[in-house]
Amino acid sequence: MKSRNCIFLCIAVVLLFSCKKIIAEKVIVNTPTQSGTIGSIDILSPEFFWLLRPWNKGTLATMNGKARFAEISFTGKNPIKITSLINFPEQRIDRLLVTAPESGICITNSSSMFFIADTVNKKTKEFMPIWGSSFNQGIPVVLDAENGIIIFRYSDSGFYRIHARLNIIYDLKNDKTLYRSPEGGEENEFIYPFSTELILCAKYIWDETENYWKRQGLFLYNWKTKEIIQNELTKFLTDNEIKLLLSHGVNIDLKERYMFADFPIPGKVLDNKKVKITWDENYEDIKVIPLDYLILEGQYLCDFFISPNGKWAMVLFGGYDGYYGESLYKTVFFHLDSRYPNGMSIPIFTEDYDKYHFRRGAFFEHPEYGWCYADEKHKENKNGKEKLYLRLYKMSDVLEEINRNASKNILE
Repeated sequence: MKSRNCIFLCIAVVLLFSCKKIIAEKVIVNTPTQSGTIGSIDILSPEFFWLLRPWNKGTLATMNGKARFAEISFTGKNPIKITSLINFPEQRIDRLLVTAPESGICITNSSSMFFIADTVNKKTKEFMPIWGSSFNQGIPVVLDAENGIIIFRYSDSGFYRIHARLNIIYDLKNDKTLYRSPEGGEENEFIYPFSTELILCAKYIWDETENYWKRQGLFLYNWKTKEIIQNELTKFLTDNEIKLLLSHGVNIDLKERYMFADFPIPGKVLDNKKVKITWDENYEDIKVIPLDYLILEGQYLCDFFISPNGKWAMVLFGGYDGYYGESLYKTVFFHLDSRYPNGMSIPIFTEDYDKYHFRRGAFFEHPEYGWCYADEKHKENKNGKEKLYLRLYKMSDVLEEINRNASKNILE
């Protein structure tokens, strides 16, 4: 009887350690080894996913292995589940995923063809606004997230000098084109919506001397009434030739009235400095905050990816060189709050170096960890086989490191 009990005990111990080993392989906690940095959590993905975007609370939007729009959800503390939202588009796609969680809209593309899905009403649309080589397509911008209205933007390819831009506003819910540039295009580029009616626009003219489309000015444009509106902000952006890259959650927060942009350095054609530009409720009282104080000599700031609640930002810090001279980047986080100078905390670094990437990860609110930044991570296991993980950076760790640094400064 005793020998039988011993056998059962041995089996139980083996099973326990086997389970722990499986859990350890599925969830890897990366503890920081450098002072002042944060760690991460890598969760083994049960299947392939590609690209991450904000979705409904506690979830992320992605593309699964069958090229379908899908959702990543979390069951319990660590495991993840990938569920198809709709059996579409199931085509070869490019590296693009645009979402409007408020209306359940997902967008991707394959070359000139856009694939749009209303995942709530299970409606799909294959949409090719224009065909041919006259224009290069830009990233679609959500004009009205509640109603699923999208802006499609195209720029002159350089071979045709009829007009600089072509803009299309499309209503997926009603399958209706609400606005389309005149045949051949127009001089105005739709950049970013300041409301469902007002769009920040740039006017371009052809420079015969330099043989390129030159930006002449910026303004707000009411696409319904065709009214052009100038204010102190648009005049400032025009006069100082500010370089903008704006998208939902990228470099701009209309609620808090600020944007991150590149300010040209006088006398240096290719050099710019990253700045934060703020304004008041009347688009006046313009303030420019240079962000040089955040970086060391030789470093530079890339684009700011802002969380849906406006409290966190992820930025790639450039200026690092690899073993073979390749350019490498550090992932850095900021807490955005009025308690800090200029509304930004000190930068909190992660440990890993990475190659440049754009629009790969996303902020979301994890059911256990709170606000996190999620990214895709490929790692080799002990057998040398590459596995796909979902990497999570917890914003609670960022805040803890900020507070630790503040306490240290007080003691000193």
